[in-house]
Amino acid sequence: MNQRGKVLIGLFCFLVIIIFTSQIFTSEVFASWKNMDRTAIFENISNNSADSYVPQLQIAANNIPYIVWSDNSTGNGDIYFKKWTPSVGWTKMNGDTGFDNLSNNSGASTVPQIKLNSENIPYIIWQDSNDVFFTRWTVGAGPTVCGTGIDDCWTKMDGTLGQDNISNTSGNSEFIQLAIDHQDNPYIIWRETISGNKEIYFSKWTPGVGWTKMDGTLGSENFSNNVGNSDMPQIQVDSNNNPYVAWNDNALSTGDIDIIKWTPGVGWTKMDGVTSGYENVSSNTYVSNEVKLQLDTNDNPCLVWTNGLYITSEIYFTRWKLGIGWSKMNGSLGFDNVSDNSGYSFEPQIKLDKANNPYILWDDETTDDRDVYFSKWTPNVGWTKMNGDSGSDNLSNNSGLSQSPQLILDSADRPFAYWYDDTNTSFIHYELYLTKWTASVGWTKMDGVNAGYEIISNNAVITGFAQMQLDNMNFPYMLWQNDNSGNFEVYFTRWLLEEQGQVNISASVDPSLTLSLPSATCDLGTFSSSTLKTCYNSMSISTNASSGYLAYIRADGDLRNAINHINNISGGSITEGTEGYGVSTTQDSQDIAQINDANNDTFYTSDDCTTMNGNTIAANASAITTSDQQFASANGPVSNDETSLCLAVAISGNTPAGSYSQILNLTVVANF
Repeated sequence: MNQRGKVLIGLFCFLVIIIFTSQIFTSEVFASWKNMDRTAIFENISNNSADSYVPQLQIAANNIPYIVWSDNSTGNGDIYFKKWTPSVGWTKMNGDTGFDNLSNNSGASTVPQIKLNSENIPYIIWQDSNDVFFTRWTVGAGPTVCGTGIDDCWTKMDGTLGQDNISNTSGNSEFIQLAIDHQDNPYIIWRETISGNKEIYFSKWTPGVGWTKMDGTLGSENFSNNVGNSDMPQIQVDSNNNPYVAWNDNALSTGDIDIIKWTPGVGWTKMDGVTSGYENVSSNTYVSNEVKLQLDTNDNPCLVWTNGLYITSEIYFTRWKLGIGWSKMNGSLGFDNVSDNSGYSFEPQIKLDKANNPYILWDDETTDDRDVYFSKWTPNVGWTKMNGDSGSDNLSNNSGLSQSPQLILDSADRPFAYWYDDTNTSFIHYELYLTKWTASVGWTKMDGVNAGYEIISNNAVITGFAQMQLDNMNFPYMLWQNDNSGNFEVYFTRWLLEEQGQVNISASVDPSLTLSLPSATCDLGTFSSSTLKTCYNSMSISTNASSGYLAYIRADGDLRNAINHINNISGGSITEGTEGYGVSTTQDSQDIAQINDANNDTFYTSDDCTTMNGNTIAANASAITTSDQQFASANGPVSNDETSLCLAVAISGNTPAGSYSQILNLTVVANF
């Protein structure tokens, strides 16, 4: 009898009684700049001792960022790539941690560009030892390419491993530009220096043939081909996969803006589609350069450029209008002087809204320093500020140098502008600034309430080569080059809307010297009849976010005391007699296990958690980690969407007595 009592007392000392109480202490929904795992404002993506240059960013349809940059870690310059993989972090394209070295050769690989095709497959080009190189991600390329099995890898356009040398000339191939047509074929243009002057070259991928001219014959073609220097090309592809190319050209000694397009059945022509060759759009006695090209929804090109001498230059605009020719926005022949002020206006950018109205951004010295100016076309009014008043907006309007502005329109035609600015720093130390248009308020910070602009980088060092893309909720993702740690690194942040709360989990092992147990607590029996203890927490989530929500759970550590801890589950289920602790959810397809159907009613609810309590049914569970794990989600607006978390624990005869505690953080992110 005494021996029996010792066994029962020993078992009872290790009995875990979990008291699960919870309350989500919600604060007001807030938005802020966060890195991808929401642990900091921004993060260092490259994070090495070498210089990381000229980053480029693209956002996939599922809001996943893809990043490339030039990196000197190997001593000669290579092209590095990373993407965000949920529940893993920044990874290679295949989801493994780290980065891909796309060039990985002895040459100097610089100035990469990235585009995503219609299936979110990255196409990447770069300048490599004065040639133009290309690679793409190929899914299931096959054993003859990537290794054993149906592998995924970085390949040439034909699917063979490696990179294509597109230019492959003895000259310098620079100022590369990439476009993708509506059949996912890449088009590449660049400035080539072979015969002593600079020309504009072109090549495209023709399926079944290779890298070809536009007519489908192998090779590349020179379509500027004049005695002057042709520079800074821009390319757009129309709805019928016909390319338009514009560039700066000084063949007529002053500097002009030239454009050419592909006309099926004819070849490279002027805009009339009949006359071969390019046409001069600016055609004046002033210097014209810094051209930017956009096609409207009718496949008509719109151009902006800098026109004039240094101290008198202006921003000019023209568009092709069928039946008229190159015209102003009011339909009359010629071009508009958009800036039209006494200062030096330069570095123009252009975007078109859904009604084909141009929005133009530029750098301007009218106020004696450099500021960022904006103007748009308002029908029946003219060139106006964003609010429709005549004139232009001074977006920076400060005492510093504001330069290299960039412009993006969201899906509702609201403009975002960003630039470099040294107002809050010493000379040549620039920060990254941002402003956006908020209806009924004006030009504001991202919060849509506070007027003006905000500083994104905010660390008083050299900032440059910024990139911004909008996700499918019109939230910006931003990337830039920053000399914050003595060498250049690539930094990243994004705008995020979220809400947070906490659930406190407590547990204790109560020692006892009595053999009297309430029957509702436990039927000790013999040592081998140990059972599970469970508890559940049900929650209801509502949101009007168009893309639903994601809910995460994160622990502050193990279920523990000052000396010991309860082991987290290491397998797929918790069973009696084996120490283990974990969690399951009533939703499927999440990061943590779905609760098992303990009461065999074909449903997965908190009733299953209750059924397992004090029973010998093995409990599906996952370890609760210190990283975010998704336990619930919805793809659209929901009202009272219910989910239950089931906490399950089993102990062994070696589980130490003591009080155990843990804090679980719950975060719900709304996808507006």
